[in-house]
Amino acid sequence: MINVETATGYNSWVIKEIEVPMIKALGELRPSIEAERHGLIIGDDISGRVPTLAVREYASLVLVPKGKLAPPTVFLQDKTAVNVESLETQLQKRVLPFTSKGSFEKALYVTEYVQRGRKLERIMNLFKKYNIPFDLLVLYANPFLHNGTTSTALDFLEIPSSTTVVIGEKMGKPWLHDTTLAGLSIDYVGNKGKIKEFKKLPPVSEWRHTLRVYDGEYGTEHRGSVIDARADVHTLVQRAIDLSS
Repeated sequence: MINVETATGYNSWVIKEIEVPMIKALGELRPSIEAERHGLIIGDDISGRVPTLAVREYASLVLVPKGKLAPPTVFLQDKTAVNVESLETQLQKRVLPFTSKGSFEKALYVTEYVQRGRKLERIMNLFKKYNIPFDLLVLYANPFLHNGTTSTALDFLEIPSSTTVVIGEKMGKPWLHDTTLAGLSIDYVGNKGKIKEFKKLPPVSEWRHTLRVYDGEYGTEHRGSVIDARADVHTLVQRAIDLSS
């Protein structure tokens, strides 16, 4: 079993695990945040929820002391987890009201993990369809050898030349489960980890976000170990601010 107290300065090993790539990505992102290039932060819901909220708080801590406002934040959810409206419908309702403003320069799309890039490609195609310029923040990108060179799916997607891509870390699927990072509890069926049901924890409202803590076997839950991640994410973001100042 993992002892959440072993993560110095954190209550949650989940936040501790993403500390290094998240701080690296935020540091690379800081110049564009200071230049107010992003009129909107778009989060990949579900697994990109925590990284997106970290970006939002980071932007707030960078801009507000200078008398500026942090960009608004919205989420787009794929249909892989629950029955929701299509990505295009969500984009029309949640994104276009912001991008239609004359002062809008770019959106920042935040996702937790890119393996083959299929969902990211769908998102980018929608951005292109609606003429939405965008940058990307990818917390983890899966590396593989291609013609003797280490590549990721991002190297083979048709990403506009105007798009800045920030990658926290190139590594295989993090051993912490992406839905753990998102604050979801999962019921598994069989040894292959087939998802039977998603059980949502209390809804996210501002920083009110909870996580269930798992051990190395994805489906094994620490009984009663539901924690509030607000303080941990704030600690991570404050460290990122201190390192990039």
